[in-house]
Amino acid sequence: MKNQLKTLAKLMVLSVFLNSCEKDANEFESNEIGSETTETMETIEAVGAAQAIPGEYIVVYKENKSLAGKALQMKAKTNQVLSKNGIKEDKVKYVYDKVAQGFAIKNLSEAELGRLKEDDQVAYIQPNYIYQLDIEKGTSVAASSSHQSKASLNDSELSNGEILPWGVQRVGSRDGTGKRCWIIDSGIASHDDLIIDTANSKSFVEGNSDWRDENGHGTHVAGIVAAKKNRSGVIGVAYGATVVSIRVANATGQASIGATIAAADYVAGKIKPGDVWNASIIFDFFNQSEAVAMKQAFTNLGNKAPGVIAA
Repeated sequence: MKNQLKTLAKLMVLSVFLNSCEKDANEFESNEIGSETTETMETIEAVGAAQAIPGEYIVVYKENKSLAGKALQMKAKTNQVLSKNGIKEDKVKYVYDKVAQGFAIKNLSEAELGRLKEDDQVAYIQPNYIYQLDIEKGTSVAASSSHQSKASLNDSELSNGEILPWGVQRVGSRDGTGKRCWIIDSGIASHDDLIIDTANSKSFVEGNSDWRDENGHGTHVAGIVAAKKNRSGVIGVAYGATVVSIRVANATGQASIGATIAAADYVAGKIKPGDVWNASIIFDFFNQSEAVAMKQAFTNLGNKAPGVIAA
C-alpha cells in the first residue's frame, strides 16, 4: 500500500510538472471562469504586478524549533514583539508557525519598520510583493483555440470521446479514488469532472472568501491532476482523486507573497500522509530575490509532503 501511495504521488507530481502550462482548448470551461470579480484588492491593483504593496511587510523570526507548529504561542510571541516596538496588533494580517515563523503586517510606518529591523528576534524583513499569472484577465485557459500549444495538438482523442493529454500519455494514469491533492492557485471552479474537498478548501484572496476559481488557471491544473475517467472531457493522471482548492490569486491572476505563505502554512497544518500539493502558480516568481520568504516556506512545505512548483 505504501508503495502504491508513493507511486501515485509521483505520478500526480510529474503529471502537473509536464502539463501545468498546457493550454488545451478541450480543457474545463465554467460559467464562473471569466466572470467579473467583486474582489477588493485596490491597493494591489494600484501597485501593479511584481511590485511591493506600500506599507506591507513579511517579518521572519530567527527559528525557534520549540515553537514550530504552535499557533497560539507564535501569536503570543508576535503580540509581544509588536508591543515592545510600539506597534498595534491590528496591523497584523497573518501569523505563520509551520512553513515559516513570523508574520505579515500592513500599514507599517518607516519608524516602526526601523524598530522591527533592530529587534533581536527578527531574522529578516522583506516587502510584501505581488506577482501576476501570465494569462489574460478573466479568460479561461481553455476558452479559446488561440491558446492551443504544441502540447494540446499532441493530445489523443479516445474512441469513447475522452481526451488523453500528452503529458498523461507520457507518465500514465491510474485510479486516484480516495487520494487527495492540494491545489494552491487561483481556485477551482465547480465541475462535474472534479471531486472537490469543499470542507478544506479556502480562499486567501483579500476581500473575497470564495475559494472557487474566477480566473481559470487553478481549474486547469486540477483537471490535469484529477479529472474523472467518465467518457467525457479529459482524463487526469490520478483520475477521480479529490482536489482541494487553496485560492491565492484573484480573477485578474494577482496574488501576494504574504497570502501565498499563509496558504502554504494552512496546507502544512491540514495535509495528511499520502496527500500531495501543487503550486505551479508561483513558478515564474519563485527564484526572484523578492520571493525569499516564499521560497523558504515552500521548501519547508516540501519537506513535510511531496509537491511540485512547475509551469
